[in-house]
Amino acid sequence: MKKSNRKGFTLIELIAVVVILGVIALIAVPAVTYYLSGAQNDAYKIAEQNLAEAAYNMFADCAGVGDLAVCDQYSVPDSGGYVTVPASVLIANGYLDSIADPARQGSYCDENNSFAIIMNDATETDFNAKLSYKACLSCSKYQSTDCNFESNPTDRIDNPADFTVNQCENFEDHLTTYGIDLRAQVILHGESVERYVMPSPSTVDTTQTGTFNLNYAYGGLTAITRVTVKDISKPTSPVVTMTANGASYDGKMTGTFGDIGCFSFYPSKNLGAFGDAGAVVVNDAELARQFKIHRNYGSEKRYHNTVIGANSRLDELQAGLLRVNLSHIA
Repeated sequence: MKKSNRKGFTLIELIAVVVILGVIALIAVPAVTYYLSGAQNDAYKIAEQNLAEAAYNMFADCAGVGDLAVCDQYSVPDSGGYVTVPASVLIANGYLDSIADPARQGSYCDENNSFAIIMNDATETDFNAKLSYKACLSCSKYQSTDCNFESNPTDRIDNPADFTVNQCENFEDHLTTYGIDLRAQVILHGESVERYVMPSPSTVDTTQTGTFNLNYAYGGLTAITRVTVKDISKPTSPVVTMTANGASYDGKMTGTFGDIGCFSFYPSKNLGAFGDAGAVVVNDAELARQFKIHRNYGSEKRYHNTVIGANSRLDELQAGLLRVNLSHIA
């Protein structure tokens, strides 16, 4: 029997090996990546827990001993109050080690931009503090969810926009009809802490006309929503005029008489845009405010929609064309 002297692999065998290795890579690489990503997220969650626990230990010491230097600056908040403690303070006072960044070996998370928020949920009648803790961690490739680190790091109350009701109208029915939620959201260090406060008072006597304040308070924060009760004992209907662009009547330019003037910028008009467009002019500030609300999704304040509106804002291209054409109207 003749002995084979072949050495190495044939081309087909090499191709088969490459294909097998490719299949293994397709399976193994995503699995390893998923595993490592999950391990990193777990490490970040543990770091958040450590940050919250460090704040807890510091305030436990401040409540028990109270003679630590850090307690002079960060004392236990009063009922309904809060305090924000940077991670750098917890590290400097021995309550927390520098937070290693799992995504970058040898590096640490940003201790000046990471912080803990401590809130006292006790009421004025409670004798003991009821503290809750929220950790906001900022690292190279990770930031805690629902935390705002840079865009608007302020403390505030996001309360409903001012609104108007008619005299003798049922206040609760008005809130339901127009989708007005009197709850205000508490924003601490620029991020939501899932705290909502109701105003005092929380209702308005609509038998009286005038402007009434709904007052919000949380800790040292305050906000006011103004409710105007409109007198409808002498109802009036605004005078609406359809106007011709550039025309005049009895010595007055159209759009300057009546309460509301409507201009059409349809392409066939002497002042026309590329497509459908128009404008409204008014002689009353409240009417102007209402038109602006209705043309912008029923919203006067971002994410607060008080009425059902539409997106009727004139885009920049149409406005640019109209601005050029306007200069040619005699």
